[in-house]
Amino acid sequence: MVVSAPGQPDFDYLTVFEVSNTSRLPADFTTLEIPTQRYAVFTHAGHVSTMCETIDAVFYKWLSASSLTAAGNSDFQERYGEKFDPAVGADDIEMWVPVEG
Repeated sequence: MVVSAPGQPDFDYLTVFEVSNTSRLPADFTTLEIPTQRYAVFTHAGHVSTMCETIDAVFYKWLSASSLTAAGNSDFQERYGEKFDPAVGADDIEMWVPVEG
């Protein structure tokens, strides 16, 4: 899904899961290989609707204060763990940012 917000760039939002073999996936599935690299992992405390606050804190505060930089084109992954409650929209959310330096 491509997501847009007024005044902001478009971005792709995908739901992913790990598979060991892609040969038997439905034809309309898209595959994505995430390279092995170093990640900074951040816990998002709060409702999923406030994720932008965590993103801003990571990219505009934490990264600028650290000795690291975002690797590549600053893509990141959100991880919703087993304890994430979709009915509430909170708990067990992580943000994984590829870093270098």
